[in-house]
Amino acid sequence: MMKKSLILMALALVAGPVHAQKFSYNYAEAGAEQREIKLDDVILETDSAAVGWNMDYQGRLLMGLEFSVANTDLEHDPAFNGVKSTEFSDKVTGIKAFFGGSQQVSRTASAHMGLGVGVSEMEVRRATAFPGGYALRKGENLDTAEYFAFFGGRQWILPGVEVNGELRAEHVDMDFFGNDTFVSYKVGLRVQPIDSLSIGGSYQRDFEGDMESVGASVRWIYDK
Repeated sequence: MMKKSLILMALALVAGPVHAQKFSYNYAEAGAEQREIKLDDVILETDSAAVGWNMDYQGRLLMGLEFSVANTDLEHDPAFNGVKSTEFSDKVTGIKAFFGGSQQVSRTASAHMGLGVGVSEMEVRRATAFPGGYALRKGENLDTAEYFAFFGGRQWILPGVEVNGELRAEHVDMDFFGNDTFVSYKVGLRVQPIDSLSIGGSYQRDFEGDMESVGASVRWIYDK
């Protein structure tokens, strides 16, 4: 009986910090992402780096801002004759903003949701010809608008170890390549070795297989 009691006490000590730890949405973040998007007969592969800022006002109103830079490769469907894979952009710059809300739903779980918009500009690095007489000229700028909505949750599974998930709907409208809508899921794992630092990774994929991404980031939590 004594041995069983000691084991239960040890488990309680381990579990205690998890139950006592609330989630913070007040942080600055730096990260990198690889993303592939299929738009009609064209595949865009993007490597990006971003810095962002999130704020949770009074534990209810959630807002955020993100700046990013990226390089993009253009590939094509094998049936789309006459176009070869090429590095066709030397720089993509973008900005995103969102507003939403968050709620600590239990001592170990939190939920969040929001709506956002993003814009970016892509500079074509080399001229690319397409069947049907279409072409991209070197130095041409392509603008992209993105509208998105998300609903997600975060859960402590161990002291300082978080799993998270998100459902997202995104509509992308891009010059020359047209527009598409993606409904995707995103899953991630984060480790928080100290109160003010969090390191994590994520995987995102849309349900039709037209968009896929992997990412990693570091967060500085500033309300701890």
